[in-house]
Amino acid sequence: EMASKVNPSNTEDKEEVTSFIEEDEEFQKYFIDYLKENAKEITYSVKEAKLDGDKATVDVDVKYVDGKPLFTAVIADYFPKAMSIAFSGVEMTDEETSNMFLESMKAQQENIEKKIEEKTITVNCIKVDDVWYIDNLNDELLDVATSNIVSAVDEMNNSFNSEDQEESN
Repeated sequence: EMASKVNPSNTEDKEEVTSFIEEDEEFQKYFIDYLKENAKEITYSVKEAKLDGDKATVDVDVKYVDGKPLFTAVIADYFPKAMSIAFSGVEMTDEETSNMFLESMKAQQENIEKKIEEKTITVNCIKVDDVWYIDNLNDELLDVATSNIVSAVDEMNNSFNSEDQEESN
């Protein structure tokens, strides 16, 4: 549904949204179900909209489930297990790897208390053929839709990159 609200000429953002819903593996289906459940808890109110012809900038107060603590706990649980298996010489299939991640996610969901995030985001909109669309999906908006998973992945990547830079110095 979110992809249908994106500027029709912005195929890159549409593809990014639809790539989340490919349900060819049990893990992907479970993850999508997790995001759908969290989406039911999203609330928002428009603070201000600034119109400029066929473009608008809309400030929106949002409340949504913060999945970052869960994702962080899953990664902390999963990686040591995966590394141990990798160093033991055992080669796991993609399905086995996904199942191990899924089991970790299920276990961590029982331990991690659901937290609600509140913030104000800016949404850039564009009018095309008399219909308003989201012009581009910024990280703030994607965080709302993905329960902060975008931020969690960015933070993890930044952490790995800074560790790589420290090691090369």
